[in-house]
Amino acid sequence: MVPENVANVKSQAADFKPLPQGVYEAQVLDITFKPKEENTASKYKPIDKFWILLGVLNGEHRGETLMHFVSTSFNAGYSGGQSSKLYDFSEAVMNQKVDDKEGIDVNTLVGGALQIVVKHTVTPDRTFANITEVMAVEKGKEVKDFTIEEMDAILKPRAEYADKEGKEGIDPDDLDIDKLKDLNK
Repeated sequence: MVPENVANVKSQAADFKPLPQGVYEAQVLDITFKPKEENTASKYKPIDKFWILLGVLNGEHRGETLMHFVSTSFNAGYSGGQSSKLYDFSEAVMNQKVDDKEGIDVNTLVGGALQIVVKHTVTPDRTFANITEVMAVEKGKEVKDFTIEEMDAILKPRAEYADKEGKEGIDPDDLDIDKLKDLNK
């Protein structure tokens, strides 16, 4: 039997506060491949995606996380078309032009820093913090990466939740923090 003091529960979704609108420096904490879901009811055609976990590096929101979803399409859009979101994201993290003909190993982006623009979309039920633009950090600007302790504090609860729910998750003990920091130099 559930004790009286915890028997009555309510949704904690109302407690969720989205990251305020603005420009932030962020570090790529993890990238997860999510294959298309054929059986999901949607008006959009299912596509493979990368879920990119970002951690805010600056200001009072340091350590807060948000997820950025991009398709696996990787092209520069040189033939008059628009570049793919993954291509734009890669250029921002690497802070240089990328040859889309050679492709990219997305794992090399983990640990990298970039700037993100967050704007809100408000519905009657909720406010969503959306990443509307990604940009490179100014060349020569010093960015303070997460410490090992901060990475632990950010990723461990996510891994524990995933384990509890039986979902694929991030295991902070498997992360090579030194490698992440080296990639960001």
